Amino acid sequence: MIIHGARYFEAIKSEIKSSKRNSIVVAFWGTDAQKALGLRHPDRTMIICNLTMGGTNPMVIKKLVEENYKVLHSSRLHGKVFRFENSAIVGSANASANGLSFEGNELDGWQEIGILTRDPSELAAIDNWIKLIENESRVVNCDGDEFKSALNKWERARNRRPSQASRNNRLNLLEALASHLDEFRERPIYLACFTEGLSRNGENEAKRIKGETQYGSKFSVYEGWPKMPRDATLIEFSWTNGKLAPDFGGFWQTNSNWRDSKRDNSSYQIVMRVAQFETHTAMGLLSEKRLGSMANWHKVLERIKQNNSHKWKKDKGCCIRIANIAIPRLS
Repeated sequence: MIIHGARYFEAIKSEIKSSKRNSIVVAFWGTDAQKALGLRHPDRTMIICNLTMGGTNPMVIKKLVEENYKVLHSSRLHGKVFRFENSAIVGSANASANGLSFEGNELDGWQEIGILTRDPSELAAIDNWIKLIENESRVVNCDGDEFKSALNKWERARNRRPSQASRNNRLNLLEALASHLDEFRERPIYLACFTEGLSRNGENEAKRIKGETQYGSKFSVYEGWPKMPRDATLIEFSWTNGKLAPDFGGFWQTNSNWRDSKRDNSSYQIVMRVAQFETHTAMGLLSEKRLGSMANWHKVLERIKQNNSHKWKKDKGCCIRIANIAIPRLS
């Protein structure tokens, strides 16, 4: 029987609920997969996933392991097979996420189709295939190097996942955050605002960096920001010397391969200025012209300052992932 649309996952949940034995051999897993599939009985369920390709959220797999599900990993798995006690579903759907690293609501609108079978000969063939995959699979070790590598691949894949909305070149950044917030989640784009400039030693360090062959005139430093995110883009503002409003300071990038305050026991973190950057969202490239009004950014920073006054004073500003900021009513 062919199933598609809403009936696809309804059928999976129904079969899992009534089955005393389930083998879920599905390559890619994402947020809310356990809830979407209706998984409640670790003792009835074996799971085989693919952690290698960057399409599986490793934290979802870790949660399943912690709940005592039998979870295996195959680097060659790309199939999507649900084998129940007396039936099986073979089709296109992964467990919430897919090879494009979408998950949760990002999957809305995708058309999935599969076949539900109870035919004994087909079930026997499916069992043989599952046994082959199981024999080449390894038990997931959440403390091992392979799992750590999977986390890094997932983060990179999430950062570069395609936009789910059509590109709208008329949106500014604040409008895009208000209308397509999910597209910014887990992307390494940060709002940074500092209330104190560089010390004299910091200014000398910045000049020295600009003169080094390895770096150059586009580079500078942040001073005393050990928690600054690495391999990220910063949207910088300064709010110094009792100014009534913050000033935009440009777009900057960090890189873990550059001189690093954590690794090199230094007070300075090297950053590089860029004119624009690829958001990998519906916005496409972000330039200063598409930043939004300074009055609205003033509202954003004022709200952050008020809601986190102690931390603001302690850190002498803020560095917040852009998807986590509260967007005020835009003027």
